[in-house]
Amino acid sequence: MTTPPALTELDWLLFDWGDTLMADLPGQTGPMWQWPQVQLIPGALELLQWLQGRVKIGLTSNARESDEGAIRRALARVGLAPLIQQIWCRQRLGCGKGDAQFWQQLIADTGSAPWRLLHLGNDPVNDVAMPRCYQLQALWLVEQGRGMETDVWHHQQLLDWWRLTR
Repeated sequence: MTTPPALTELDWLLFDWGDTLMADLPGQTGPMWQWPQVQLIPGALELLQWLQGRVKIGLTSNARESDEGAIRRALARVGLAPLIQQIWCRQRLGCGKGDAQFWQQLIADTGSAPWRLLHLGNDPVNDVAMPRCYQLQALWLVEQGRGMETDVWHHQQLLDWWRLTR
């Protein structure tokens, strides 16, 4: 299993949005902030609250129907908006996480060396393999009970790890 880096080795933690912080509910269309119901991924709020003041927190998204403002409105519905310092999304950058330009712009915006950035998300390609192509650190993070692969982390497990190793 890939071991998470110590928080002291990082400038930013970058979380994927859909199915990493908030559930991408089946059957819903349009911007998430307009959905009748939105849902946090269990453990996400506690993890982000604990991380406050320890490292900068950003969000990445491939969502086609939500710009930064729409993403912030959805985050506000579950109490996450004040915990996210910056958002990198397809609408703002003009490309998604499968494009080199996305990662190059993100790295430039942070002002950090790529190895001081940790990307966390539920998609093994867009959230783990792609950031690693650009020298970011990356962990596969999924909801508890999903993803039985050996290299998968869950929110509570990650929080426990960082609490023990700080």
